[in-house]
Amino acid sequence: MVGGLHRSRACVVPLLLALAVLLAVASAGGCARRAALVEQAKVEALAERLKAAEGLKSAVVLVPTGGGGNANGGDAGERWAPTARVFVERLELADERARDAADAGASLSATQLEVAQPAAGSSPAPRPAAGTIVFIHGVFADGVSWRFVTGDLAHDAERLLLIDLLGCGRSDAPDPDDLGPYGYSPSSQARRVLEALRATLPARASLAEQGSPAGGGPPPADVVLVGHSYGAAVVLRMWGDDRLRGQYADVLSRVDRVVLLSPVDLHVHAPDPRMARLARVNGFDIFFLQRTGLLRRIVEEQTVGSAPEGTEPLVEEAAKRLEFLTEPAKRRALQAMLMQIGTIGPDLRPDWRAVERVERGYARVTPPVLVLHGSRDEVTPLAGAYKLAGELPRARLVVMEGAAHSPQIERPEETVLWLRRFIDGGLDALPSRARGWE
Repeated sequence: MVGGLHRSRACVVPLLLALAVLLAVASAGGCARRAALVEQAKVEALAERLKAAEGLKSAVVLVPTGGGGNANGGDAGERWAPTARVFVERLELADERARDAADAGASLSATQLEVAQPAAGSSPAPRPAAGTIVFIHGVFADGVSWRFVTGDLAHDAERLLLIDLLGCGRSDAPDPDDLGPYGYSPSSQARRVLEALRATLPARASLAEQGSPAGGGPPPADVVLVGHSYGAAVVLRMWGDDRLRGQYADVLSRVDRVVLLSPVDLHVHAPDPRMARLARVNGFDIFFLQRTGLLRRIVEEQTVGSAPEGTEPLVEEAAKRLEFLTEPAKRRALQAMLMQIGTIGPDLRPDWRAVERVERGYARVTPPVLVLHGSRDEVTPLAGAYKLAGELPRARLVVMEGAAHSPQIERPEETVLWLRRFIDGGLDALPSRARGWE
């Protein structure tokens, strides 16, 4: 789509300028703040959250998945892609209920991801508000991006599942040419996530086993899906893509809540110039910038510039961006994800049929939805969140004042608060107005 345009490698200065605007979302004021990057362990509030997350019991699995799909809802033909493994990490409280669970390694099979049961004769623990909370990250990220909220939210569910999308983190990163023109599209990513969930979700608890929460309120949610940015678009395609909705009805019927954090609305009128430039960066560009030290400098400066006021720019976030740029397989997968969004045509104009197909799919999202969005998000504008919340059948928008594109990193405590309210009480627990309590 945008990757076939030729550009002379002699134009080093334009290349640097392009990278400077595409590697992160830099606010004009942010770039002027020449603050230094900080290690997350040296930020007291974040260090406490990391300690809580590290205390959780972890089990990991690489789930073999094979799926094609295409960004246009499957009605332009479908190609079955080669098998590729999707990484899933299960986290749960390391308490008496989980004490006997087997410690996991990378070779753990999907069938071994079972819920630890209380010992016979022991008194039951208080019922969490959810069975499983599933987290799906955005671009330039992986499951590690949820590290500041998992320690808290593990108290709200029997288990957490952190999924690395294909091409990210510890999932496989097949060559885009091997997967076909839609192998990294939101629909194809959604298919692989649904396959991984079918393999790893425990059996649904009966109504008698679920019980009722103390003090009344809605029954516990079986599955809660949380998607950030591009991951939110992947979640929406699970219902919007007719084939996926039919083939994975057994998984989708278990989802009782959906959280869209800084969601990408695929109704776009032109490609983001930063993303279009990123899609054209090649291995020679990266090699040259690495050898001269310019790549690290640019990434670090833009990480500082993208940190919203009142938050520390983190060394670890800059390192993650560098990882995606310097590892060839991950960079090609990232570029394919950007090029296969599916609502921009080859002439760089909107593909209106594709846009309208995606928007019609919003009406098929049946669970209640919390749209959580920062007021200073420069990647996915706040206006798109209002639009999306208005088009979903059962949705409520909550605006986090002063937050930017990644509230789970910038404002983890407030993010946990809103997720907890929604998971515990559904839409009735949220304010009717997007900005502030009434």
